[in-house]
Amino acid sequence: MFFRLFRIFAIVSLLVVAVVFAPRWWQEHQLEQKVAQLTQQLAADGLDGIDVSVADDRLHLSGKVRVSAQRDRAVRLATHHFLPEVIVNEIVVAPPVSPYRFVAQLEGGRLLLQGYVPGEQQRQALHDWLASQGLVLAQDRLRLAEGAPVDWEPTVRTALDALQAIGEGDVEIAWRSVRLRGKGIAPRASVRARKLLASLARAGYETELRSVPVLSCLDRVQALAVASPLRFEAGRAVISPDSKRFLDELAEVASSCPETVFTVHGYTDNRGDPEANRALSQQRAEAVIQALVARGVSPDQFNAIGHGSASPIADNATEAGRARNRRIEFTVNESTISDQQK
Repeated sequence: MFFRLFRIFAIVSLLVVAVVFAPRWWQEHQLEQKVAQLTQQLAADGLDGIDVSVADDRLHLSGKVRVSAQRDRAVRLATHHFLPEVIVNEIVVAPPVSPYRFVAQLEGGRLLLQGYVPGEQQRQALHDWLASQGLVLAQDRLRLAEGAPVDWEPTVRTALDALQAIGEGDVEIAWRSVRLRGKGIAPRASVRARKLLASLARAGYETELRSVPVLSCLDRVQALAVASPLRFEAGRAVISPDSKRFLDELAEVASSCPETVFTVHGYTDNRGDPEANRALSQQRAEAVIQALVARGVSPDQFNAIGHGSASPIADNATEAGRARNRRIEFTVNESTISDQQK
């Protein structure tokens, strides 16, 4: 009798536990599934920097985004899984950029974009417009940022029309100014470009059109190297932080010359073991290429050769001379030159 009563008591207890705790367990399980699904959707939309957490029966969205459209998108995705009243929006939008720059370089019929874009919709609309104009987009390095003028899209299109009119060059929009530079601008192209810039001037922009000398890709790279020589840590293949700007500018030039193949030559002074010097010069040349690839340049555009202490350009007997001999030089692959001259 006692065991029968014990069994009944145990069954009743289990039923009570199931009735009390099962719904809560099921709710927690569903909540975990919703959070996991939302996290996956955010990552798929490029919003994996947003953190999702649950506290006090409320969904908390936190993190930092570049533009308000990203924040709004995250909240909309969250409302697919949770009631709006339980969503706590703690997402921070980065402050507006000033000046808001847009730069386009056109060379060899290929376009390189840099600077800022207000949102992904504007980026896609710009890509579609470029395709409709027959412009080949080689690289898009635009970054999302707040702070664009209200007429950003029509201004960019007009500026790109002017750039296309002159054939080769670059255009920069910095808030309410537009600077257009062309290489060897033909008179007819100049007339069309000036008309387009005049329309921007009427809209309140300060405009400028300049003709610049036509420089080869190698001329531009060598001019950069002379103006800002690369520096390395003593005895190591580590590029000094003060060479960052040179590398940024070099990456821009290389990207605007996608068909050009450069060779990076590394040299040292004559102190130390010759074989160790050759190895160090090779490593330094390769470090330059790695830094450029990290900035979006194709690795196929560069080769590295280390010469060690060969071919000095100054007297190794003095510190000043040795400093000049520790250098990086650039040449262009001869087959590239032949192809470009055809």
